[in-house]
Amino acid sequence: MISFPNAKQFLAELDKLYEQQDEGLIDLTEDVTLDLILLLYQRSPYDLGALREGWQVGVGSSPFGQAPKGTKDVVFAAKARLKNVGRYETIFIVNNVEYAYLGVRTV
Repeated sequence: MISFPNAKQFLAELDKLYEQQDEGLIDLTEDVTLDLILLLYQRSPYDLGALREGWQVGVGSSPFGQAPKGTKDVVFAAKARLKNVGRYETIFIVNNVEYAYLGVRTV
């Protein structure tokens, strides 16, 4: 029989490593999402601002309806939503402004 005298310590260290890795991946996911929402915002045509301000981030489910009026800082709103992001969460980036679907294109 093989004996591992430090098995509990090894498993504890391995758990710490997994936790650190999860935190790093969550941080990376948040950063990529914020960069993407900023890029979408900047590349959206600007007329009255509704299309630009219509970008929303949802965690776990897609946001429905339009963004609240006067939501000027889309990135700030996205950061607030991403505070609750966890492991294996789905992040949705949507624009529910009605005419956003008329000019669908890749950015």
